[in-house]
This record gives sequence, structure tokens and C-alpha cells, in this order.
Amino acid sequence: MPKISADDLSWAANDHDGAAFRRKKLAAAAGGEDVGCSLYELPAGERSWPYHYHTGNEEALFVLAGSGTLRIAGETESLDPNDYAALPAGEEGAHRVVNDGDEPLRYLVVSTMREP
Repeated sequence: MPKISADDLSWAANDHDGAAFRRKKLAAAAGGEDVGCSLYELPAGERSWPYHYHTGNEEALFVLAGSGTLRIAGETESLDPNDYAALPAGEEGAHRVVNDGDEPLRYLVVSTMREP
């Protein structure tokens, strides 16, 4: 598979249901099939996808820059650069990222790509 540079990919903007962020689908651009990876950028004061969980896919989040909070399984955890969080499949992995900082929050999300 060819390597790709995130710098060569365009951002896709998402703004719906109280969620506003930009995303680059890295794994898809590189031909990945079984493991997904996306680069997210969440502006200050914004939220990612609505609070949700996946029945068939495990995800992981790694913070590159900025700060915010992760709501996971009803609890709230702070997010800072170099933080990593595992987001298991099922209700115990329900999650949402919120940027309550002053700068953009940039993070990677890696996931299995199983259809439920």
C-alpha cells in the first residue's frame, strides 16, 4: 500500500446535530480496510459526534495538540497532548470529545472496521 501525507489530504467539514469538526480519513486514503484512522480537528468550544458507542468496533483516541474533555461511559476525563484512550465496543465505551480549551484540539482516532 502506498503511504500518504495528511498534508496532501483535504479536510472534510462536519457541522450537524451540535457537532462541528474537521476530519481527514487517513486509513481510507492509504487503502486501509481492516483498521481505520482519522485525523480530527475540533475548534475551541465545539463538540465531536454526539455521545455514542459502537456495537461492533473498538476505537482508540490519541491527542496530538490542544486540550479538552472526553466523556466516556458517563464519566468525564481531561484530554491533553500525548493522552491515549481506549474506547471499547458496547455501551461501556460510549464517548464524546469536547474542546473546552482555547485552541483547536487535534487528535487521531483509530478503529477496527467491522460492520455490526
